[in-house]
Amino acid sequence: MVSLSSTWQDYLQDEAFYDDFYMTDVVKYRVDGPNSAEKRASVNEFLREELSTIDPELVFAFGGDAWGILREHFDATPSETTSVDPSKIMQIHGTLCETGGEVDTKVLPLSHMSGQVWWRFPPEEYVERMETGLREWKALGK
Repeated sequence: MVSLSSTWQDYLQDEAFYDDFYMTDVVKYRVDGPNSAEKRASVNEFLREELSTIDPELVFAFGGDAWGILREHFDATPSETTSVDPSKIMQIHGTLCETGGEVDTKVLPLSHMSGQVWWRFPPEEYVERMETGLREWKALGK
């Protein structure tokens, strides 16, 4: 995890932030239908190349769509045996996972932070489960 020697404003202004974080959308363009050939092509052609090039140590998957794509196209599964249903973002939220194949990284699936999640998922639990996953990742020596 990032530790700051000065303020977060300095961290952003000296552009070190961009060495530590990278954000992208899993779908590179919008198409009709959740299982369209165009959507699959977007993932296979663009996201796979992007993740292979960047080679991230940890990917945050915000929401069921992002997590579903990482599960389907990158074989993301929990790093350790768990009783939670990995197909349900509300259950897998904060559980450290990993991918296999040409893109080998850890993944932290998280429920999307939209307002609709808060009535089902108290903010304290959201953060606590996210922190648990981050501690597990950090314990790996990252």
